[in-house]
Amino acid sequence: MNTFCKVALSLLLPIAVPGGAFGDQTGQIRGIVADETGGALPGVLVTARSPNLQGSRTAVSDPKGLFRLPLLPVGTHDVTFELQGFERTTLTGSEVRLGYTASLSVALKLAPFGEQIMVTAED
Repeated sequence: MNTFCKVALSLLLPIAVPGGAFGDQTGQIRGIVADETGGALPGVLVTARSPNLQGSRTAVSDPKGLFRLPLLPVGTHDVTFELQGFERTTLTGSEVRLGYTASLSVALKLAPFGEQIMVTAED
């Protein structure tokens, strides 16, 4: 191979394979949300927060209770689960590593009922 071809290949190779040299700089968290009996909970708002993440990243669990938070920066994340009628739950220190999928399983507890006042009328 002549010198010109070697120089051309060395200049074009980094352009042709941009992701291969640098790799993925993120990971993800996937999981399932259920109630205390193991029943899937659809519609749960799942929020990840981290000092390495500007703002927060959210997802909503599907009909099978599954959720996915992709493209999270490497580091530890606090993941919060919220659904009306259930206690808000936060898992702290969920670790996201480079190119890794962390798995979480969460069982939400029913929210305690508020104080009830019954009013009856006398006849």
